[in-house]
Amino acid sequence: MSDSRQGPASIRDVLVEGMDLFESELDRVTAHDWANATPCADWTVADLVRHAADTADRASAFLRDQAWQASESASPARERWSEAGGQLRKVLAETALDDRWPLPSDSPHAKLLFHGCDFTVHRWDLAVARGEEAELPAAWVSFMESFFRSVPAEVLRRPRAFSDPLEPADGDGPTRRLMAFLGRRPLPA
Repeated sequence: MSDSRQGPASIRDVLVEGMDLFESELDRVTAHDWANATPCADWTVADLVRHAADTADRASAFLRDQAWQASESASPARERWSEAGGQLRKVLAETALDDRWPLPSDSPHAKLLFHGCDFTVHRWDLAVARGEEAELPAAWVSFMESFFRSVPAEVLRRPRAFSDPLEPADGDGPTRRLMAFLGRRPLPA
């Protein structure tokens, strides 16, 4: 595991620590939070958690060299995440990954950077949906800022992933500035 003050130190760290950050916020979600709106257009907390589970499934399928198929699980969102996140952790423990760092863009595992960062972004989304926005670890913000700015717009922006960038507001901290770049704002009070 990497030192959180320096950010992830391997592709495995990006995925595991991204899931850890996401799960730390998911553990705070209460029964009353599941229908709350999130900064992701048209998604509730339950929708967002199911999306994160699908992301974990995509990463697991990729590492197994299998085609991803959308889950038909009827499990509640928290259980769906537990299944998918647990499976990805298992696959990561069993799979040799490219150990170069920083990971070059021509690595077969480079696309997994997006997945790990997505888990971390969704940690912020969950906090905002719960009304308790917080700064992400500074090293992660720096790492994600560099990574997301290197992703071509046709991959980074809708309909594939994030909305168009927004102007950060005066006084926004590092996390809010990153989220503005990703087309997100905290929810209105």
